[in-house]
Amino acid sequence: MSTTATVTFDRIGRTRNVPPLTVTYTEGDDLAAYEIARQVFRYANPRLASREVDVHVELGEQPGAGGNGVIYCGGRVGGSFEVSEGTESEVTA
Repeated sequence: MSTTATVTFDRIGRTRNVPPLTVTYTEGDDLAAYEIARQVFRYANPRLASREVDVHVELGEQPGAGGNGVIYCGGRVGGSFEVSEGTESEVTA
């Protein structure tokens, strides 16, 4: 099952008014945090001056509990965000 969640940013770089991002990931998959981090990286990277960008995501222990994350740029915090509770949907081919 595919889960959709909304990522709400406190800031990305020096920009504080960042539109939210909708992400899709597989709930319960060990790689869910990685899937979200990859999508946040793609969204945030063009908005950052640093080319050394790393995204860390920590999801809640309960499925659909959401979580939070940090964007690191060259060893400094380049932003932070919250992952809202997701909604499940069937993926059809």
